[in-house]
Amino acid sequence: MSITKFRFRLEPVLQRRADQAAAAEQALALAHNRYNQLLIILNDTRQRLEKTFQSGDLKKLDLFMSRQFSFYRMSLNKKIIKQKKDLNEAARLVENKRNEAVRARQEQQVLEKLKEHGLNNFKREMALREQKEIDEMSLATYQRRDKSL
Repeated sequence: MSITKFRFRLEPVLQRRADQAAAAEQALALAHNRYNQLLIILNDTRQRLEKTFQSGDLKKLDLFMSRQFSFYRMSLNKKIIKQKKDLNEAARLVENKRNEAVRARQEQQVLEKLKEHGLNNFKREMALREQKEIDEMSLATYQRRDKSL
């Protein structure tokens, strides 16, 4: 009775798909971190703009300072618009990376299912071979006993 091991022929491909899935997950995490950073920056800019409206000393400012304050607000508004665009782009990137990660994981799972199916077939085949060997040994023993009678 020879002992044979199960060998999945697509194991290198499965390993490559697993590596691709891990890389896709890592890329998703990086994209999500970037999104969170941009969100924090946007919220900070919004808070700075909100503080400019909460200042009670606006009436005490002279014309020059009032104008500077107005330019500062416009600058913050432009910055918020740009940061929103950047945030939307980062959100699209996160969604793309999420889709890539899902696709890579699905491709890996397909190969894992094939491997599992192959292993189950191998186990069935080995059980049949073992049963055949046992039957042959039993038959040989029976025939020897039958000859001796």
